[in-house]
Amino acid sequence: MTDSILIGSESEGLGNIVPCGTIPQRATFSSVLLFPIHTGEGRSIVVYDYDPQNWKLWFPLFSNVEWDLDIAGGAVKYSDLISKVELQALYDDVSPVGVLDLTLKDIEDKTGIRGLQCINEVFRPREFWLKYSKTRKIWSFYSFDYWVVDKCDTDIYKYSEMTGAIEIMPIEGGKFESIKKTGKFKGKGIADNLLSILRDESETDRLLTMSS
Repeated sequence: MTDSILIGSESEGLGNIVPCGTIPQRATFSSVLLFPIHTGEGRSIVVYDYDPQNWKLWFPLFSNVEWDLDIAGGAVKYSDLISKVELQALYDDVSPVGVLDLTLKDIEDKTGIRGLQCINEVFRPREFWLKYSKTRKIWSFYSFDYWVVDKCDTDIYKYSEMTGAIEIMPIEGGKFESIKKTGKFKGKGIADNLLSILRDESETDRLLTMSS
């Protein structure tokens, strides 16, 4: 059984029935910060290993807001599931813009990277996933909003040298081709949602044009 299902985006893939046994019990709204930068070796993106002991994965900068779900059983379309999640989010006063504000503060608190600001438009349509937690043994619903960082007060080059948790990963050239092929960087895997962007030439080109 797969432990990760891409439902689709706001614009596609939402008419199918949620597979039996995967009705989620928790929901997560996540703001993902894509942070492209220009280095002496070419253009790159900032990645972060949030939990080196357990995950051993490179993620883009991100943070989440989570809450419990109560979705009635039986056949339900993805579009209906999303409507129910968003209705509960509205009831619990959770909004994507609010999650972005919390993300900027949370990243500063956890990493020390200060003064992050984002371009005032999403990078790609909102994306929906179902993911299975092997520790909790439940399915969770994820809603991802993707933003692009265009300002940072921290010297990210010096900061990455101080901690192994933050790295600068190339997104062009020979090293990048190897990263796309293997799905690994410096011996660690790359999160599914970031790897899908890196393997999409049109999206990578957009990131390249946005790098400072």
